[in-house]
Amino acid sequence: MLKRQLLNAVLTLSLSTGLAAPVAAAADPSPLSLKQAMQLAIETTGGEVIKTETAEFKGRAVYKIRLVNEGRVKEIMIDSQNGQVITPDTER
Repeated sequence: MLKRQLLNAVLTLSLSTGLAAPVAAAADPSPLSLKQAMQLAIETTGGEVIKTETAEFKGRAVYKIRLVNEGRVKEIMIDSQNGQVITPDTER
């Protein structure tokens, strides 16, 4: 009897967790993950990431990423929807 209850509990938990995963994935509106944005920032500017945050820039959701490279700090923004690197030069 106890084994059957335990089995039912495990099956119920497994099914509910499996069904919730697609819902959680659908709730994330950003196709570009923070990890992907950090990698893109490193490839673009070089250096090491020292700070990240999410923000809004001109109505767009962006990742603000601060990096240090050879003692110089640089901050870039990356559009969280399409991965576009946003710098002051691209916004003029």
